[in-house]
Amino acid sequence: MALYAAALDERLKTTVVIESLINYKSLIQEQPDFPASIFLFDVLNHFDIPQIISLIAPRSILLINPVDGSRQDFPPSDLDEALRWPSQIFDMLASRENLDYQCLKNNQSVNNKIISFFKTHL
Repeated sequence: MALYAAALDERLKTTVVIESLINYKSLIQEQPDFPASIFLFDVLNHFDIPQIISLIAPRSILLINPVDGSRQDFPPSDLDEALRWPSQIFDMLASRENLDYQCLKNNQSVNNKIISFFKTHL
């Protein structure tokens, strides 16, 4: 996963993830629609995806159209709460502008956002 690569390798200056799982918790609360290979047994006793995102700070990350455990669009109204922890970490490091998340409906909007993000952060 790109999130893990960025969290572990500081040479990666920016990260973009599209339709990525927003948290592991949703895999156990819903009927998951992900392969068994995505399950990291015992992971929730240690961390969840928002904590992985936090490790990327202060470098930049763009999350586009995050999904829940059923591969359904994560409700945009719930994104701020789901990403509260990483937002706080980016704020503490004075790099809040490097954490961006968007729910976009068409490929052209996704492409334009990625190009704009790269122009800003690379």
